[in-house]
Amino acid sequence: MFNLKFCVWPGCNDPKSEDSRLCKKHRGGAYKEEIISYLQSHDVIRDLKAPGLNFENLDLKNKHFINCYFHHTQWDNCSFDGSRFQMVFFDDSIFNYTSMEHVDMIHCVFTESALLESSWKGSDLVSVNWNRIKCRHCNFSESDLYYSRFVAASLKDVKFIDCNLKRVDFCLARLKRVSMRYSNVEEAYFQTENRE
Repeated sequence: MFNLKFCVWPGCNDPKSEDSRLCKKHRGGAYKEEIISYLQSHDVIRDLKAPGLNFENLDLKNKHFINCYFHHTQWDNCSFDGSRFQMVFFDDSIFNYTSMEHVDMIHCVFTESALLESSWKGSDLVSVNWNRIKCRHCNFSESDLYYSRFVAASLKDVKFIDCNLKRVDFCLARLKRVSMRYSNVEEAYFQTENRE
């Protein structure tokens, strides 16, 4: 785990990046450009803290993210295809038209995020926390989601075709037009009233 560090601006309790004394609000517009430059110029991204930023049209394919904090971020039309993620926090974030196909992800958090028109197809998504997400028109097909949690999630028009759903927890989730065709759901956890 990492320890969050906070802005030194009087009265501010917002988290800051590792190499700054101030949070993004008190650093101005250069902060976002510095983060984007760092993301694009490094193959291994370790211990990066970049909460509250919006990113558009970024190509972040084949990166390795380790122990990063992207709380309350927004990702529009970005690609993480082929990347690896370990202990990365995307909680309370928004993903629009973003691709994470063929990624390797373990112990990551998306709690209370919104996933719209995005794809995780062909990925290893082991022990990932998707609790209370709102997910619309997304594709997880041909993925391994072993021991992941979708507790109290809202899933609409979502594909889990030919997935490993062993020990995946869908308790209290609302599922509408969700396809799990050819997936092993025998050891997944459901409430009988939440599937259509």
